[in-house]
Amino acid sequence: GGPRARAMPPSLPQFGVLLLSAVTCYILGYHATQVFPLVLDSNDALALGEMSRMCAARLREAQIGYFSSRACLFNVSNSGDWAAASLYLEVWHKLSRMQDDKCAFVTVGLPLARDAAAAGGGMQYALDTEEWQANMHGSGAFRDCATFTYATPEQVPVVQKVVEGQRHAYVGPLWQDTDEAGSLDIEYAKVAAAVIDGSVFVWISDPHRSPTIFKRFHGGLSSKKVAVIVWHRNIGSVAAQGALKDEVDYMVSYGYAVYLASASPEAMGHDYKHAVRPNAFMRVDGTMWDQSFAVMNLDLTLSLVAVRLEHPYREYLESQRSLCPGSRSAPGQSVNNMACECHFEKFTSTAVDNSCGMAGLMIAKGRFS
Repeated sequence: GGPRARAMPPSLPQFGVLLLSAVTCYILGYHATQVFPLVLDSNDALALGEMSRMCAARLREAQIGYFSSRACLFNVSNSGDWAAASLYLEVWHKLSRMQDDKCAFVTVGLPLARDAAAAGGGMQYALDTEEWQANMHGSGAFRDCATFTYATPEQVPVVQKVVEGQRHAYVGPLWQDTDEAGSLDIEYAKVAAAVIDGSVFVWISDPHRSPTIFKRFHGGLSSKKVAVIVWHRNIGSVAAQGALKDEVDYMVSYGYAVYLASASPEAMGHDYKHAVRPNAFMRVDGTMWDQSFAVMNLDLTLSLVAVRLEHPYREYLESQRSLCPGSRSAPGQSVNNMACECHFEKFTSTAVDNSCGMAGLMIAKGRFS
């Protein structure tokens, strides 16, 4: 059989260096050379990727309208987080062909089964390891990346059994929020040593743990080597509303763009059970933020995706997953000549009814009379 899950992080000296800011990359049909601001206030000619104030306003209004009518597509149950992982690894795979680079996929906490009654079947069912394993395979994480998975001490043996046979798979105990000796920063040092400056993708499945993780991840976020962080946020209280905006602003302070991820299930099939179709990814930091994204709703848990500004994945999302990809300019194009084009047809083919919108979600729970 294949190698077993290891008790210590794997040594991967063959992992290459990912040159994110110095290399001009052609990935999935787009061109990225450097980082540009989201909004340009002057009337000077725009550089590639810049957006005029007019186009920024149009994109913002388009996103608010789309979210208002299709909020259910952003629910974590639609697997926007795994759609984000799959798209990221598509971009990474294109880049790795040119540079022979590797990646690390870090999972912080395992998802619990949606059906609480399933917990009666044992820890494996309570953790919903079947769905997690299928998504790790479906996204390409097991295939392309060294994986680092952190679970509670009693869950570790179950997860170790799940990853048996996977190359470069490390399973370790999840630190407690009150444990000063443990944090994602400490674990990240092991990841960075194993991957040697490779590209790191962090997936946080526990929405109650994310604020603590962020505030104790200074080293990782400052390293500029963590390409993407995905986390969940339920807006079920006033405190959670504030936490969402605080988390977005916190990631921005370290040089990240932040998106809400939407997806819809693909047709069920024999081996296609966990496939999802990515829909719109809406940028919500800076001038794109609106309080409508944080309307209190116990039934909506959002998937958020933070991407380093200089990473090619950001340019991919804004050119291929934005509601208004035409808002980006051609080199030297003036503000007055920009089309500010929005293309909703790409993201509205999935049929939804009134219950999918924010108003419908709230009416269903009697929050509106």
